[in-house]
Amino acid sequence: MASLRMRGWSLMAVAALCLSSGSADARKPADGSPHAAKVSKAAKVSKAAKSAKASTSDEEPEETLVQKDARSLQTATGEPVVMAKTAILVDPRTGVILWEKHANDRRPMASLTKVMTALLILESGKLDKTVIASKTANATGDSSIYLAVGEKLTLRDLLWAILLRSANDACVAAGEYVDGSVPKFVAHMNRRAKELGLKDTHFVTPNGLPAPDHYSTAADLARITLEAMKHPLFNEMVKTKTHTITRSIRKGNSVVKSRSRILWRWPLADGVKTGYTKQAGHCFIGSATYGGWRLLTVALSSPQVGLDTQAMLQYGFRAYRSRKLAEKGTLLLRRAVPGSSNGAVAFGSASDVYGVFSAKDTRPVTVRYEWRPDLSAPLSAGQAGGQAIWTEEGAAPRPTLASILKPSGKGATVAAAELVALEPAPERPIVAAVTHNRWLAPLTVLILGLLGAWKYATRAKTHRQRRSRLS
Repeated sequence: MASLRMRGWSLMAVAALCLSSGSADARKPADGSPHAAKVSKAAKVSKAAKSAKASTSDEEPEETLVQKDARSLQTATGEPVVMAKTAILVDPRTGVILWEKHANDRRPMASLTKVMTALLILESGKLDKTVIASKTANATGDSSIYLAVGEKLTLRDLLWAILLRSANDACVAAGEYVDGSVPKFVAHMNRRAKELGLKDTHFVTPNGLPAPDHYSTAADLARITLEAMKHPLFNEMVKTKTHTITRSIRKGNSVVKSRSRILWRWPLADGVKTGYTKQAGHCFIGSATYGGWRLLTVALSSPQVGLDTQAMLQYGFRAYRSRKLAEKGTLLLRRAVPGSSNGAVAFGSASDVYGVFSAKDTRPVTVRYEWRPDLSAPLSAGQAGGQAIWTEEGAAPRPTLASILKPSGKGATVAAAELVALEPAPERPIVAAVTHNRWLAPLTVLILGLLGAWKYATRAKTHRQRRSRLS
């Protein structure tokens, strides 16, 4: 327990130190103090200008960077203090929900929309193709890279602009290139959402600009982000602070910077996406990695998305631990395979397997195996044979984003993985000969049938002879 407390307080200390390095505005005295009363007219004008800019900016509000005692980010029971209307904390490895607040409530999500846009761009496989900006892209306002009509950029550079600067015009240009038009691209976004099993998400625009019937949930946005995180390039981009793109016309506007203040000021942070509109409020998909373990958060409509994100991430790292249950390609068990010439075939996990556990619990973890009903030789190395399921005895079932973890009557299912053969399992020679020879198989059946008939006739003859002697 002592080490656990030290771990939690060290995380909070790092966060507090980083938050204390915020902007000068974040360190000003509260209104009503002698110094605050001396604010000049110019400063007031500047403040008004910032307020006007905030109506379309994806940056987190300044108040998220006010220095606070790290302990104020949690309740007396250790739960995170979150002001967002809806939020979620997820373990990306398992999809387990570690904490949530109205995570299935539908809300506008502003530029968090762009994670789905980025996913479709990555899945298009056209990253190095050249895109020519249209009049529609040029006319797209608010946050942008100010594309000129006819300007040429690669789809990859548009993606950088989308994820770092949150460029609305880049979303339009990319959508037009990937699917031919913005309406077709939006239809593609909605199809992909259905493929992911999302029932509370509907897209109308590729960039999140306000539109009726454009909504999602914290849980659905987490699912979309987990799918995007399967692409290494996405993870590289969302943790990058500054990148220079190549442009054919407006070359002086080639540096794109991340709008996430958390990414700039919290060393553990490594993504993901900011968002703001007046209708949606401040939104943020965040992630951080501590001790090799990455966690994901979503917060919608919050006056302090930075602190909300930090509170959830610190809670996750403090209250839970990730444990490796199996390594890809290592032996889990040996078992006989019907028809195989091998006495016992080695099976292992097809991937690294992790489970999430409460930092306070030490319940035993057991593993059981479910095998394919048609499992038989021959098997090649790497071929699936069944599934391994790990259960934490006596633990309550865990909610997940996807039904990848089946419920268990004895406890919580913490992980499941496909079992694959680690070595070939060839058929026995006679079995292989009978199975694969087109003439031998029916001939064998015929011979066995004749042998059976002969045996039956012999027994009948013997029986008649015995009866004749008795008579």
